[in-house]
Amino acid sequence: MRVAIISTGGYLDKRIVRLLSQHGINGDVVNRINRQTLRQYDALIASDKLDIPNLPVVLERIILEQTTQVVYITNSTAIGHLHSVYGDIRFHIVNETTMDVELPLALTLIGKFDRALRTLVKERDQAQDQLETMRLTNRAKRVLIDRGYSEEAAHQFIQKEAMDRRLSKRQVVNLIIEEKIDF
Repeated sequence: MRVAIISTGGYLDKRIVRLLSQHGINGDVVNRINRQTLRQYDALIASDKLDIPNLPVVLERIILEQTTQVVYITNSTAIGHLHSVYGDIRFHIVNETTMDVELPLALTLIGKFDRALRTLVKERDQAQDQLETMRLTNRAKRVLIDRGYSEEAAHQFIQKEAMDRRLSKRQVVNLIIEEKIDF
């Protein structure tokens, strides 16, 4: 796991780097938050000590883009300025006084969560693709049925055309829907 630590220019940066290295986590201090930084790192550590204008808005945008997990280190119990992202699954708050215990644990859990989330997203995308193929297949079958085929004959026609043309079933049903296949 790679972690970007947004530089505060103070003691907190060194403390976080030391803590991460003790737990075998790669942490780099960065001076800027930009898209390239967000793509390079799995998590972003920010602090209430940062001198970034509209920090809550910046963190909210990062979280809403769903590209990077955000860990916010604070020694204050007042987090009203972060109310819009407080309940988000990509936003984590760590208390500065208990950071030695909380931060490594949070980053470990973030890594596990992120892997599980990626797996779920991949499975969801595959299921959506299968559903769309099924929907298109049914639509192509209706086109063939309107031309006099039975449902079983339409199904066999789609399979045979896919094999004969060496195309995927989805490509064949799209050609049928667009009436680019003679049938």
